[in-house]
Amino acid sequence: MVTTIKKASLKLLTAIIVLLLLVHATMLYYGLVFVTTTICFSGLLLIIALAVISFIKPANLANIRLLAIILTISLLLGDLSIRYVFKLHLTRKERLNGYYLSEYKRDKLQALIDNTKYGQQPGWYHVSKPYTTKISSQPEFHYLFKYNSWGLTDADTSSVSDHSKNWIITIGDSFTEGVGAPMDSSWPRLLNNIIGHDSAFLNHQVLNAGKAGSDVYFEYMLLKKLVAYYHPKRVILDINTTDIDDIIIRGGSNRFKACNTIQYNKAPWWEPAYASSYIIRSILNNTIEPDWTLTPKMKRGEIEQQSIDSIFQCVQDFKKLGEQEHFKLTISLNPNMTELTEPNSSYEKLAAELSSDSSYYFINLKHLFLSQNLITQHNYQNYYWAQDGHHNSLGYKIWAEIVASQLKNDKLIP
Repeated sequence: MVTTIKKASLKLLTAIIVLLLLVHATMLYYGLVFVTTTICFSGLLLIIALAVISFIKPANLANIRLLAIILTISLLLGDLSIRYVFKLHLTRKERLNGYYLSEYKRDKLQALIDNTKYGQQPGWYHVSKPYTTKISSQPEFHYLFKYNSWGLTDADTSSVSDHSKNWIITIGDSFTEGVGAPMDSSWPRLLNNIIGHDSAFLNHQVLNAGKAGSDVYFEYMLLKKLVAYYHPKRVILDINTTDIDDIIIRGGSNRFKACNTIQYNKAPWWEPAYASSYIIRSILNNTIEPDWTLTPKMKRGEIEQQSIDSIFQCVQDFKKLGEQEHFKLTISLNPNMTELTEPNSSYEKLAAELSSDSSYYFINLKHLFLSQNLITQHNYQNYYWAQDGHHNSLGYKIWAEIVASQLKNDKLIP
């Protein structure tokens, strides 16, 4: 009877372990790693080690088994200490949400979420599900975002009467969508308020086509769809240095695959170990020094320049689309708060490349923030969220006022 209970308990324990390993292996496939993943894989390594030891049958079998157990527990405690006691080498996602998320596998994870929740693939258009809502939430703010028929955070303007408007389409990532502020305080919405009271912008209206997590290639695909409907007079494409990293991770136009699917670049082969073990992460961070895209320090300059060149090439596609569809193109480059407080070669290289083409109007927001003493290294805390890094309503207000002024300089109405 006792033997039967022991066997049943062992089978149950084995089934639980196998189930946990399968769950965490599946999460790892989708780029998600929790602290329980670290614990599970430490247990797996111990099981493998004990199995190998039992197979070899060394002379001091019991002592070697004990040594393997002590070593595994010590490594696990080391991992947990780095994570929770010293809090070293944490990614932004780990600091904010407590888990590791692979940027290279976001397409797989998003496809799984969209297929499970909405019964569809994410596709070539980086937008939200139409007519849905979500809470834009961080420790510093909580705002409700509502999405229209395009899956964008703006009023639903897909009606026949709106064709009489002279449309200005603003397109970009989370800074354009307005993360960090209420929907009515994004810089495109505030820009719309400004031009509504200025006779220089008679009958003009702004459409906010910004979407958090987007980049220039996703924005180009979306714009082609919007242009066919709105026939805008002006398109303002906002870019920042996150686009550089987005393209390193996602690739350029090669991400768009057949049947309206996408596929990002492959992560380095060592990412699963980097994500699961803080000891391995510490070793790699102190040797090859990868950045958050997992690009080693020695290769960063070369790969970053390739990404900047890719951004510039995509801008040329925007320009060609403008020539075909008869809209004026404006490119704006916005800084994050660290780029205001200290020198940043990535921002300057991107600014130099984007400003090298005089066939479109270029707005360097960092230069204007600083030269006009609006947002500086001394007062930026008033305009950016310290933890999240996005602008607050005051920051977006200054942004909108600058863009309105620059549109007048570029003679909005030909």
